[in-house]
Amino acid sequence: MRSFFVVLLPLIIFCACKTNPISGKSNLNFYGNKTVFPMAFKEYSNFLEKNKVLENTASSKQIKEIGLRIKAAAEAYFAHNNNSAYLSDYAWEFNLVDNPQKNAWCMPGGKIVFYTGILQSKKNKSKLWSNPIKPTKKNCKDRKTYY
Repeated sequence: MRSFFVVLLPLIIFCACKTNPISGKSNLNFYGNKTVFPMAFKEYSNFLEKNKVLENTASSKQIKEIGLRIKAAAEAYFAHNNNSAYLSDYAWEFNLVDNPQKNAWCMPGGKIVFYTGILQSKKNKSKLWSNPIKPTKKNCKDRKTYY
């Protein structure tokens, strides 16, 4: 029985490993996008229901504009690498939430939130309004961040 698990465990781990399309590194991935995205979309919706989302303000429009540039950069990157299908299930959404914290975050599938607190600092504001870094393997490896 023990030898069965000794053979089965490495096989499971091998099958669950996927190569990250941006960093090129292998990741252990037990759940695919078809499983993760619906959960992430639900939690994102729950978050938006519980928080005040700013709409039709100058700042919220700028956040959406920045988001569209991020989306375009991601789509261009994947198209350049002949992997456009990777983003096919993404439902991009960019929102500004009324919260004094200096924070922004994203969820799987292109759901991104900025807090108003991040806009309070001139330094942060100028960084946000500048062109976003294009996602490349070199950028991700240099910054030790992974997509």
